[in-house]
Amino acid sequence: MSSHKKSERWNNLNEELRKTMQKEVSLMRELLTNLHQEEVSLMLQDYGTYQSLIQQRSNIMEHLTHLRLCREKTTEDICKILGPHKPHTPEQILPESDEISCEIVNLRDQLLALKEKMNQQQSRNQHLVEHPEYLLSLHNQEKARQEKMRAKRKPIVATYQIKK
Repeated sequence: MSSHKKSERWNNLNEELRKTMQKEVSLMRELLTNLHQEEVSLMLQDYGTYQSLIQQRSNIMEHLTHLRLCREKTTEDICKILGPHKPHTPEQILPESDEISCEIVNLRDQLLALKEKMNQQQSRNQHLVEHPEYLLSLHNQEKARQEKMRAKRKPIVATYQIKK
């Protein structure tokens, strides 16, 4: 393969990788939103919404799996252009001097941050599922707070003088 064709193929693959990762970031944001909605539905004990969210999540995960496979394939194709010596360093795959490489690294960082947030949210949701008594505790705390607020309120009495 000529140097010009390699360069063109390299650019096309990097562009494809960038687009795939942008879609992946978008889907992971959608998945994080779904997990937040799950937490709310669990706290409200709205099991109809909960089941609907689980179904939506299944569809999101299916699409996300497909995108990840595409990303892996594209990365493998980029490595093939680099040659047979392995392992390829991240600097070889994504040179710092290349603008699109910087975008790809930024997208990778976003994916990692979203993954961490999703893990935290999933842990909170799992805790709510495994410990429903926690919801009762939260409810009782809220009731006590509201009672305390009511007790602090003082009635306001105003008197007006009416002139005749």
